[in-house]
Amino acid sequence: YKYSHDDKTTAEGHIFDIKSAADFESYVNKNSVAIIGFFKKDCVQSKEMRSVLESVAKDSSSKYAYGMVNLENNQQLFKQYFVHKVPAILVFVRGALAARYNQTMSVKEMKVFV
Repeated sequence: YKYSHDDKTTAEGHIFDIKSAADFESYVNKNSVAIIGFFKKDCVQSKEMRSVLESVAKDSSSKYAYGMVNLENNQQLFKQYFVHKVPAILVFVRGALAARYNQTMSVKEMKVFV
């Protein structure tokens, strides 16, 4: 699968900051594989997981699309995808939810997961 690189990536290089449900739907549907992190801004585990996701995104060099969803701005997405615990990583293949991981992991574990 190829990552469809666009102008909506963050300064980190490969992670799109998803700000709305419309952004989310567009992002997961236009990329063959989208790995989306669901986080809460003030959660220590979420910060750790964001760092792991950023590291893996940089290392994967455009193999997949990576995005981040913040709970404070997107509560509807959390409800829609039954994300009850953060951090959570959801993997979408061709727009459909294919996998879910609901706890922190190391960079090595994340690379195996994706």
